[in-house]
Amino acid sequence: MYQLSHKSSIIFLLVLLVSCHTAKQTTKPSLPGNWPALPIVVDGYNRDWPSPYPFTDDKSMISYAMSNDASNLYITVETNDPKTQLKILDAGMTVWIDTSGAQAMKTGINYPAANENAAIPVNRLAGEHNGVETDRGARMQMRVKSSLADAQKVSFTGFPECNTSFNVVDENACNIKVRMAIDSTSNNMVWEASVPFKVLLGKDKIDKKDEGKALGVGFNIYNFKMPAKFKQVEEKIKNDTTGRMNERFAEMKPLFEPTITWKQFGLAYQH
Repeated sequence: MYQLSHKSSIIFLLVLLVSCHTAKQTTKPSLPGNWPALPIVVDGYNRDWPSPYPFTDDKSMISYAMSNDASNLYITVETNDPKTQLKILDAGMTVWIDTSGAQAMKTGINYPAANENAAIPVNRLAGEHNGVETDRGARMQMRVKSSLADAQKVSFTGFPECNTSFNVVDENACNIKVRMAIDSTSNNMVWEASVPFKVLLGKDKIDKKDEGKALGVGFNIYNFKMPAKFKQVEEKIKNDTTGRMNERFAEMKPLFEPTITWKQFGLAYQH
């Protein structure tokens, strides 16, 4: 009886050790941290970041990067796809930060603010355009720039110190900075933010013990509302013998689908 109990105790301890080891493995970040070579200025331009950005999501049509120094976490995302730019600007985007390294959507930056009623005219979906394709592209770029000028409000989720909306250029109690801009040459739209560890981890600066700490970052891009006259558009697609409308619908479909891209990485520490 004693031997059986003794063996059971040994087995229990082995299972416990394996469980602890597995738990440690799950919190290990999938990517090492990155300390910026030069100070990062949050201005909506990518000149402080590696070119090209190290991570890409083909479905979301974005590239992104993360970095940190002793006091701040830095996040950036960019896209040169006009439809994705419109989704971000008109429907909104939230960048989530999970300090446990998982994918919880409890703490984030809402900029541009989500707009669940964001809609595009039906004729854009149906392909009822006049003029050449370059004119259509130029019109879309004009709308992107107009929407960027209107994106003035930012709000935060999960930061008790600053739980209201702010003008993006104004200072806030959390000292979180976020900016967007479009490169006039490449038409590339860049989103940048810095988040102090003071409001993220409760400390002014990270130390050696924080090196490798896993963080999860999620880029949540919202979608346009499907037009009320969508049934009419569907009928037009069915009756279109040229196939052009069906092709245009497939091209525009991503506008009506939200996306979220998660990446886990570890904090860097410089001695």
